[in-house]
Amino acid sequence: MDPQQRIRQVYAASAARLVAQMYAMTGDLRSIMWTWLDPPEP
Repeated sequence: MDPQQRIRQVYAASAARLVAQMYAMTGDLRSIMWTWLDPPEP
């Protein structure tokens, strides 16, 4: 397997796990996706 592809897989898996944890806490998937697609300005 290509190392670059493996890194991408690991990153995608950790990102999915983070989304799952946030969804478990908030129960609002739409706001989570909105935050990911359009992060608020600091």
